[in-house]
Amino acid sequence: MLKEEVYEPSEDTFLLEESLPRNLKQKKVLEMGCGSGFLSIECALRGGEVTGVDVNENALKATEKLAKQNNVKINLIKSNLFEKVNEKFDLIFFNPPYVDCKNEGLKGEIAWVGGEEGREVIDKFLSQFKKYLKKGGVCLLLISSINKLKKELIENNWVVVNKIKLMDGEELFVMKFISK
Repeated sequence: MLKEEVYEPSEDTFLLEESLPRNLKQKKVLEMGCGSGFLSIECALRGGEVTGVDVNENALKATEKLAKQNNVKINLIKSNLFEKVNEKFDLIFFNPPYVDCKNEGLKGEIAWVGGEEGREVIDKFLSQFKKYLKKGGVCLLLISSINKLKKELIENNWVVVNKIKLMDGEELFVMKFISK
């Protein structure tokens, strides 16, 4: 059975938060993998019409609770990535699970583990997101140096907009894609 943990805000969350637009008034925003709801609530406070998606029921409950505490409305969808998403957005962002599950202690940790190689969830997201992004819309994706995706994304019109180096040498990057 999978452990239904909710991802709590951490360095990667705060790096992505710094990269989000300050003014989201009249913008439709989608947070894929909303976890605790911290970033969804932040986007709603910045004026966005926010939809939070997560496969984890506990994450959706945590986001709903945090939204009520902050007096904001968030549309919540239980979905495996875009499976149940039916509209287009001005901004899509995702802090995906990116750790590989080769470490036996992490198997089943859906909030952290991105598949056998750590990038399966990211690869699936990348194959789908463009259909849900409005023309001129922006997608922000957090990646880790452990996934070895940076060069591949840059070759596909993504740019680095923010980064941080962690104490263990791992680097986190916020990558940005603009729909044409």
